Amino acid sequence: CNCGNEFGKYGPSDSCNIHCPVSETEICGGGAANSIYQIQQAPKTSIPIVPQTSVPGPDPAPVPHGQPSYIGCFNVAGFPLVSNSPKMTVEMCNGLCLDRKY
Repeated sequence: CNCGNEFGKYGPSDSCNIHCPVSETEICGGGAANSIYQIQQAPKTSIPIVPQTSVPGPDPAPVPHGQPSYIGCFNVAGFPLVSNSPKMTVEMCNGLCLDRKY
């Protein structure tokens, strides 16, 4: 999983043919090529304010990230490596990039 704010410096590629290890329906790039996705923030929802009680409750559930949208396949542009987990998915990478403010 690589994150960056710019892409396309080295032009488009037709080499994105490697399926993601965890999700065979997703393409995770190819030889010297990256599958580029627009990361998305989950829509904000209203959360009711509840008065604090003397008994602490469970930690709130993490806010889900939005669905990334596929832009295309591009020649490698040197994005910073965030994770090389063999269990990486597009949605997991989306979350990692958002967490790092990309």
